Amino acid sequence: MNILKSYTSSTRIGGPAVRKSKQRDIEALPKPYLTWLLAFFAGWKLFLLAVAYASPGPGYDTSAQILFDQYDSSPPSTLSRFIESLVLRLTRWDAIYFSSTSVRGHIYEQEWAFSWCMSRLTALLSNAFPSSLHPSPIIKHALAGITIAHFSHLGAVLTLYALVRNLIPSSPSRKRRIAFTAACLHTVSPAGLFLSAPYTESPFALLTFLGLHAYALAQHPSSSPTRTSALTLASGLALALSTLLRTNGLLHAALFALDALSLAHRTLASRTATLLPHLLSSLLAGLFLATAFALPQALAYAEFCLPDASSSPRPWCTALPPSVYSFVQKHYWGVGFLSYWTAGNAPLFALAAPMLAVLLFTGWAAVFRGRDVSAAVQAPGSGKIAEGQDEERAVFERVLGRFAVPQVLLAGLAVTSFHVQIVNRICSGCVGWYVLGAVGVVAVGNGDGDGEVGGVFGKERSRWVEVGVRAMVAYAVVQGGLYAAFLPPA
Repeated sequence: MNILKSYTSSTRIGGPAVRKSKQRDIEALPKPYLTWLLAFFAGWKLFLLAVAYASPGPGYDTSAQILFDQYDSSPPSTLSRFIESLVLRLTRWDAIYFSSTSVRGHIYEQEWAFSWCMSRLTALLSNAFPSSLHPSPIIKHALAGITIAHFSHLGAVLTLYALVRNLIPSSPSRKRRIAFTAACLHTVSPAGLFLSAPYTESPFALLTFLGLHAYALAQHPSSSPTRTSALTLASGLALALSTLLRTNGLLHAALFALDALSLAHRTLASRTATLLPHLLSSLLAGLFLATAFALPQALAYAEFCLPDASSSPRPWCTALPPSVYSFVQKHYWGVGFLSYWTAGNAPLFALAAPMLAVLLFTGWAAVFRGRDVSAAVQAPGSGKIAEGQDEERAVFERVLGRFAVPQVLLAGLAVTSFHVQIVNRICSGCVGWYVLGAVGVVAVGNGDGDGEVGGVFGKERSRWVEVGVRAMVAYAVVQGGLYAAFLPPA
């Protein structure tokens, strides 16, 4: 427990622990941050898997066991039995849909609420596992999803580290420290075991961070028009792929819409074509996301609505637009505007309230207090910003404000239109709160005063940063045990 406590302290999670008397001197030295990050990631993953494996019995709900029994093949070895036991504990809730559709494809209407792309990806990877590992196809397909989740989560952690390090307008050592902290926060995010299970959260986060990293690089004023356009298109492509995994990826279209409006206004005002390539690439990037959102809907439409597909088309086939996703969410899971606002769901709103508060507060700070946040990332006692950092600071403030838009939209939709408790896992794909949280953790660890952090992370609020990190870690551990036992929240 002391080890866990040391990892959740603001000083520890902000970087390798050192005595405060030597902290200023050591900050100037290079540190093996990536080595520490990989060790932290591996330790956390092993700990969560141990929590899951220690869960007793088949779970409160036996749906996963029944599914596995349909493909019954007696495990021939101790290793196969161990794999089956662990995979069973990670195949809960939505993972049952992802695994079963991976084996046989999307057959039933409600299965189209779960990413067709993810199921095809796990089906492809499952072929790489030999039957000697485990003879059951459902085990191999679920194991493929678990493998994708782990490697994607690691990729997301490393991508977030690179994104934040390149974005932060500060000294090289401060950049690395804040980037390390943000990556650690993503590692121990409230999504917890969902980032290890055959869910879409991990690959969604990886593709989102890749897209936002390219977006941030495209915003730098020193970038050539060709490079800016190429990075914008790459950003749109990565975010479109993330939208194929989770439909809330479509919210990132707001970034390109805001850019397009700004660029169109500046182009008309200047009466030149200098910004036209960036404007066109922003519009194309937004179109990529819209196409990615529409593609699974079109596949489902061909399956259920065309004359040769069904003798009695489903009700959503004649809706405008004919969205299978919207229909099944409302028809089978009761999702809709204010549909979740019932007295019985009050505990779920309470469960989601802390994360909603984090998303909304950090979103507000990024949009309206960007200058204060950029002041907070400066090294203590650094005084005025060094020459050449003015542009970097302006890019940081603008990009951080852009990152806040889909984050705030997600929080708003979670309150009004989702199963609100899932915000604790889908928040893992938002960048803004990791950046603000990392700045807050580093400020607390360094003992920065109110003057250094511009009031956004003042003394009164700073202690809540440490409390929040500890609570997040504790929630992820408890949630992991509940998930493995097939108990809510899902």
